[in-house]
Amino acid sequence: MSRDSTAFFWLVFDASSVRIGDERNYNHNGQTIQEQEDLGYTGTYTHGRVVMQETCGQSGTGADERRKQISRGISLQMATVAWNLAEGGFAVYAGLAASSIALIGFGIDSFIETASAGIVGWRLWCEYRQGGTHNLEEIERNASRTAGLLLIALSAYVLFDSLKRLFGYGDHAHETLLGIGITVAALIVMPLLARAKLKVAEQIGSKALRTDAMETVCCAYLAATTLIGLVLNATLHWSWADPLVGLLIVPLLVREGLEGMKGTDCGCHHQCPK
Repeated sequence: MSRDSTAFFWLVFDASSVRIGDERNYNHNGQTIQEQEDLGYTGTYTHGRVVMQETCGQSGTGADERRKQISRGISLQMATVAWNLAEGGFAVYAGLAASSIALIGFGIDSFIETASAGIVGWRLWCEYRQGGTHNLEEIERNASRTAGLLLIALSAYVLFDSLKRLFGYGDHAHETLLGIGITVAALIVMPLLARAKLKVAEQIGSKALRTDAMETVCCAYLAATTLIGLVLNATLHWSWADPLVGLLIVPLLVREGLEGMKGTDCGCHHQCPK
């Protein structure tokens, strides 16, 4: 039964005890009894025919809890946008300074993911204000496709530059403590954000928020892969490790881009935090 529907039932009880689920109005011998699940009320009905009217709407308590969770989701999306902007800025700066193609690709990916987080945050904000959301699904799909195309373009750039550097053309990557610090911080922050967003998405039933959380998980995998190359270059002075890692992150960028163009999650949910 849908939450907004109203149904009438003719029931016959013989000293039955009924546990209330959702809000119900019972008309029993001319007397209206209103009960709600959150009150833990149990009604007892004796002989006779009872007319029951059931309204499966959210109780005040349930509506307040949903608004609370939506508000939390908005805060998480704002935190994601702020983090991605800072992360992307520092990563691109450090990548350019150290000639690290893997770090540059990681930073640009952070900027692209900012658009997704912003759109989902806007959806939640519109629902929180009880505004119309009929156009937002199409906007979200278009934004997702655009982000997907940008990720495909980014993967082509990373692939070309990585191969060029791997074969001895272009500058060799240098040690970058800033880049290492950014990727380490990302490995701490991103799983925490993803875990919190998945929890809120489950409670409010938001597929868009869940998809965005999956993208956050994918970014954590990108951070881990990038960090490996940076550490190898810094400790063993393997300059070829950076373009090699660049090649390794290309499949992640392509998969994320293709899934974005299709409007689904990036497929990292098989290993996402619970």
